[in-house]
Amino acid sequence: TETVFPSENITSSQTVSFVKGHYQIVQVGANVTLTLTDWPDEGKMGRIRLQITSDGSDRTITWQAAAGTFKSHSDWPSTFTVSDGETWIVDFWTINGGTTVFRQSYGSFS
Repeated sequence: TETVFPSENITSSQTVSFVKGHYQIVQVGANVTLTLTDWPDEGKMGRIRLQITSDGSDRTITWQAAAGTFKSHSDWPSTFTVSDGETWIVDFWTINGGTTVFRQSYGSFS
């Protein structure tokens, strides 16, 4: 099992902390920047899966790795937009304390 952390409707840029749990539910209510933080130390694998919806309007998310850079799977969208009625599932993981954060999108589920 993994811990599930539901967030409030996000309307401003904020952090997504590894410490809050492995599976986080996010609803975006504005175009926001989400910064991934609080990864475990180097030598330990940390993974966050996000379930993302919008508040009924198209919302664009910009992603930041607090302490490093992203390496993206080829399916990662060039512009990350969540539309009404869609649920996006994405994974982020690292083995070096967040210096390199891998990301993969499983796409939109509707």
